[in-house]
Order: sequence, then C-alpha cells, then structure tokens
Amino acid sequence: MKVSWKHYTGHLAHLQPWLRRRVRVFTKKWCWVKIGITNNPKIRADQHERVDPDWELMVVLWETNSVRMIRLAERVTIENLA
Repeated sequence: MKVSWKHYTGHLAHLQPWLRRRVRVFTKKWCWVKIGITNNPKIRADQHERVDPDWELMVVLWETNSVRMIRLAERVTIENLA
C-alpha cells in the first residue's frame, strides 16, 4: 500500500473546511474510503494491507500531537459524510 503525505499541520478550527473538502473528493473518486487515526501511518498501512490487500492508497491529510484534536477531527469528519 502506498502512503501519500499530503498533509498539513495547524489548528483543527482552521483546517476543518479543507479536511471536509478533501475527504469529499476522495469519497467521490473511490468506492471505498476508510477514515481513521494513527500515530504511525506506515505501520497502519502495513496492518491494513495484511488484513485486506485490496487497499491501494493511504493519504495522510493532517498531523497533530493532540490526541483530543485528532479524535475530534475523526468524529466530525465522519459525521459530515453521513
């Protein structure tokens, strides 16, 4: 699985609209999109590939040191897709 680093850092409040747009682009382009958090994208990609080798690409969109903010970003992003 390829890991693509198209990510930004910064406060979630400033990046939320951009994150929403990027995720919507992916959901329109791909049949299956998985949204999740990790502190090590390469290890996570390897884990996904072992379980389901059909996954082709992981795109890292945002990087933060705040566990609270990354969990909030995941929840809000998923809710906005529903």
